[in-house]
Amino acid sequence: MKLTSPRRRVAPSWFLGSDRLHAERRVLRGHSAPVNAVAFSPDGRLIVSGSYDETVRVWDAATGAELRVLQGQNAIPQFLSFSFCGN
Repeated sequence: MKLTSPRRRVAPSWFLGSDRLHAERRVLRGHSAPVNAVAFSPDGRLIVSGSYDETVRVWDAATGAELRVLQGQNAIPQFLSFSFCGN
């Protein structure tokens, strides 16, 4: 799996396949500023993305649907992770 993150206002695009052939699977739109942190849940069902817009968004990895917006921390999320049990 290759993960790319151009400086734009969407969560990164995920490319699956060999280095010679890539197919864009999903573009997650919702942030109003560049995305700077991304994490996958251990079971692969969720994606979280953090942005310079000071929000963290939770996404369904299969559908790309935005499940939740976490805001109010008044800081730019620098790192995101899930615990090994998926919390």
